[in-house]
Parts: sequence; C-alpha cells; structure tokens
Amino acid sequence: HARSCLGGAVLGGQAAGVTRDHPERPGAVTRDRPELSVSRADVCRLAPGATAAIRKHFKSLSGAVLGWLNGLPTVQLQDLARQVRDEGRSVELPEFVGGEGPLLEEHLQLLAEPGLLGWISLRSGTVAASGAPRPSVVEQWVREGATCVVSLLREDEPHFAAARDACEAACLRWDRRRKAVCPLSGKRAVTAPSTSEDVRSLGLLLRLLLELVEGGEHVVVHCAAGMHRTGGAVFGVIRRSGFSAEQALEAIASARPVTHGALCEAEKRFQGRPLWEVIEQAVLGRELST
Repeated sequence: HARSCLGGAVLGGQAAGVTRDHPERPGAVTRDRPELSVSRADVCRLAPGATAAIRKHFKSLSGAVLGWLNGLPTVQLQDLARQVRDEGRSVELPEFVGGEGPLLEEHLQLLAEPGLLGWISLRSGTVAASGAPRPSVVEQWVREGATCVVSLLREDEPHFAAARDACEAACLRWDRRRKAVCPLSGKRAVTAPSTSEDVRSLGLLLRLLLELVEGGEHVVVHCAAGMHRTGGAVFGVIRRSGFSAEQALEAIASARPVTHGALCEAEKRFQGRPLWEVIEQAVLGRELST
C-alpha cells in the first residue's frame, strides 16, 4: 500500500539468521560473526496531487519535468523533497529539462511503496536476487538503489539482449569488459559444472561478487527465473563472506522466497539432497567447513 514518503532511511533492516555460527562438523570452532541483515527499499514516487500541480505550473514543459523526476532514484527524489520541505531551499530545474521557475513543495509530495528487491547486506555492499528483468523493472531497480547487475544468462537465451539493453539504458554497470556477465549453462552449472565455460564463469562469479560488495556496490544477480543459477550464486557469495549455510538460507528466504524454495528442492540425481547442499560440495569446496 502506498503511504506518505517523508524521508528518512530508505532501507529498513530486518535481522536474518543467527549472530553466532553453529558448528557444522565435529570439532569445528564456534566464532562470533556479524548479523546478516535483509532490507527492502521504500520506492518513492510523485503523489497524484504533485503530478497535477506540475502539469498546471509547467504546462507544455510538464512532460519533461515529470520525466526527469520520475527517473530519479528514490534517495535523490527524497533529498529534493527534503530541501524544499525541511530546509526551505528552492530547487532549480536542470538546464536539459528546459523549464523555468523552481520546484515548490506542492510539486514534491511523495508516496512510498514497498520495493521489489530484498537486499542482503554483505561487507560494504548488498546483493539481491531476481529473474530476468523487463525495462520497467530495471528502472525500478535503479530507484531502489541498484548500482550493478551481474547476469548469469548465456547470449543465446531469449531474455539476454533485452536485459542487457535495459540495464545499459539505465546506466547500470553491465559490461563484458568489466566482467559483469558470467554465463552459466543452467542448473547443472551449479551442481556438476563440466563445460570449460561453466568452470570459468563459476570461478569468476564468486570473485566478482565479493569484489563488488567489498567495493560498496548494490548488486542484482539474475538468470532467467532467478531460481537455481541465481540461488547458487547468492548462496555462494554469502558463504564466501563467512556466514553459515543456515544464515545464508534464512537471508535468502527473507529476501526472495522463490529463490529459497529452489535451493531447498530435492535433487534426484544426488540421492535427494537439497540443491544448496549439492552446490556446497560441488562449487564452494571443502574449505568452507574448516
């Protein structure tokens, strides 16, 4: 439900997982770890009254003004509203918009709605799981604070080109030269990687995700449906960040239940073990439980 957006923190944290790691094998050392938190952004948009006021005030230029404001990330839109409302400062329109006169408080009345992405805090950044996005979804990601997209799609998959073009249009980091594309062939890539490309991508993927969150990026990881490949990647980077499997699963369940469900599926090819356990052995290596 939409509600008045009066500023303040964009992300509201919800604890996920325990603060102390449980031993996963006999003799394992129990050590304190920071709490793993999951947040969901409040996405602000102009209230209907603000849209009407802009159209009345700016007339023929209102479309350009609305296009600029509606394209801003939530944090920037909140900052503009705060400047006018709390600080009494006028907000001049940028030159490329072309309108004359400052924005007034009536032009910046905002409503907040729950965001799409569940952000898992890791190191200095955050990571979220998703399926392949439509252009409108990518625009929403930007409003929720996304700075980078890591795609697990192959170039020959139906959603690849549309997702790439939408992310590039939104100025989100997506570039092979920057190694933001790590194609995986499918679920087998995270349960029993065999092709040279899968092996290469998996090694690159975990290093890349750790590098991005260490650098303070807000990363959206996606494949086609955001289930098996994406689940494996997000589970992997949480485990590589020093959290237990239990903590990782709880965080993913809070952030995106459908991805958590995929990780808990019983794998017939592996004696009915859950997917996350297969990934743990096949991809992450034994060093995680030492």
